[in-house]
Amino acid sequence: MLYNTGDIRLDGITAIGNIIIKSEGKITIPATCSLTDVVLIAEEIEFETGFKGSAQAFSTKKILVGERVELTYPSALVVMTKEEGTPIANTIEQAINIEVKPSSIVNGVIVYAEENGKNNFNTQVKLWENTLVRGEVYCNQNIELMGIVEGSIFARGFMANQFGSMYQNHIYNGKVSEKALPTEYAGLLLDGKKKGVVKWLY
Repeated sequence: MLYNTGDIRLDGITAIGNIIIKSEGKITIPATCSLTDVVLIAEEIEFETGFKGSAQAFSTKKILVGERVELTYPSALVVMTKEEGTPIANTIEQAINIEVKPSSIVNGVIVYAEENGKNNFNTQVKLWENTLVRGEVYCNQNIELMGIVEGSIFARGFMANQFGSMYQNHIYNGKVSEKALPTEYAGLLLDGKKKGVVKWLY
């Protein structure tokens, strides 16, 4: 286990398997590092442009996936917070808790959960245009979907921030295709879903 009370930047490292990297601040994952099945725990986590690998990322505030990132299966992006989203935000972008930038691919699950969240008009999960998620997206608040999800989405509502206005329960240029998900996929155990093997261990 690698632990630091401050921020951690993983420049040029290689980590494979049963490794936990934890920070009380922010973990930054640049394209120069190689991660395979590593667990990341921090207030904020950022995958920088061009990174490729697999990780299970757990945050209490925010996860940002930069452009042209490929997270291979079985990756997970999970934000669990006791707050009701971002209480004060100067911009719509600052209110987002999980953001996947254009031309990025996530193979696995994306989860946002508020412990005591009330319905609001903020966007908690945003998938930009030309993004692809193969797996499942769960959000007990709102999602803005502009990319493609090959699998399932579970959400309280959809938001579309377009043309200077915010539209509730609208999807703009997004697409969901459950049939495109491979039958071998094993993800969130919701509604009595059949268990499966995610990945054989080393």
